[in-house]
Amino acid sequence: MKKILLPILVFILLTLQVYGEYDKDAVVKAMRNNLTQLKAMKAAAANKDFDAAAEAIWALADGMKSVRGFTPLKGTATGWANTIDELVAAAYKGIGACGEKDIGKLKGAIAELGSFARKGHNQFRVK
Repeated sequence: MKKILLPILVFILLTLQVYGEYDKDAVVKAMRNNLTQLKAMKAAAANKDFDAAAEAIWALADGMKSVRGFTPLKGTATGWANTIDELVAAAYKGIGACGEKDIGKLKGAIAELGSFARKGHNQFRVK
């Protein structure tokens, strides 16, 4: 029985450790993508190009979803995941505004998405 349980226990512990690891390069890549996509969203909104805005919004949300499972160096893993979930919800609002071709709602969603940079840096950025 011990021969079976020990490898299973080791596997579980290793899996838990790997899942929560912080990958600085991946997070930096996601944050740089956020800046690029925010600029693209604003330009698309200025031109009332709802398709381009929706693509930029989704690219930002997708990039953040890719780092959701990390444990941040500052703050909590739960806080990190909740913030990313809130960002993705805001992205859905922005994509919905694109579908409705509502420039006011789109600009509001872009402002909300931009506010996550300040919120995230305040809560999670290590200086």
